[in-house]
Amino acid sequence: MRFLMVVMLIALYAIPAVSQTPSTEVRNQGEVVGGSDDGAHAIGLLLRCPVCQGMPISDSPADMAQSMMAKVRTMHKEGKSEEDILKYFTDRYGDWVLLRPKASGFNWLVWGLPPFVLLLGLLTALMRGKGAANNAPAAEPLPESSQDEYVNAIRNEVEL
Repeated sequence: MRFLMVVMLIALYAIPAVSQTPSTEVRNQGEVVGGSDDGAHAIGLLLRCPVCQGMPISDSPADMAQSMMAKVRTMHKEGKSEEDILKYFTDRYGDWVLLRPKASGFNWLVWGLPPFVLLLGLLTALMRGKGAANNAPAAEPLPESSQDEYVNAIRNEVEL
């Protein structure tokens, strides 16, 4: 049973997060998301809203997120690349504005530590499972003198 739970946890960890596909919808300011604006929307999914917790600016209803998204659209229409736009916002707000941190420097721990701990836990569980199976004592029957009459009556009924 434990092995099945570990396998399920590994499967859930291995499944990449499904990103939302941009659809055509009208925002508060009358701007259309989708169609020719897919690139700006995709970049907006990579940036964290400073007001909302963990929400991308393309989905946030906050005024600050909407103004950031308008800046992303403007920069995208000017022909700036995704890297240039992300650099613009990280220069202003810091690396925390990125919903997917870059795998460099101290951030390697964010990317490398979870799989390492998962593998370490899996190996520990497997070793404990093998050790417990090898060291499990066989169940010895209790001597007849320690059993009461009720248990003997149940055994007699079951054996019939």
